[in-house]
Amino acid sequence: TLFLDSQISRKLRDRIMPVGTYIIATEQLGQARIEALMRENVAVSDVNFVLDYFRRSEDHRMLFGGRVSYSGRDALNTARATR
Repeated sequence: TLFLDSQISRKLRDRIMPVGTYIIATEQLGQARIEALMRENVAVSDVNFVLDYFRRSEDHRMLFGGRVSYSGRDALNTARATR
């Protein structure tokens, strides 16, 4: 919040919202294997409201994320909602 208040213009600050998400990572896959899976070092996501995404990490893992919360719910409430 301090960064937003002091560094970003009001116009931009009014267009930013907190998003909660969960991420899981694979074991280290090695450079050759990770490049075989994804030639480009980019982030990929779908366009669903509850989006899923994946990307490579610097230490050659695949990171998968999803189950986004736009509501500000804590983890316990989100866990209950997914049952």
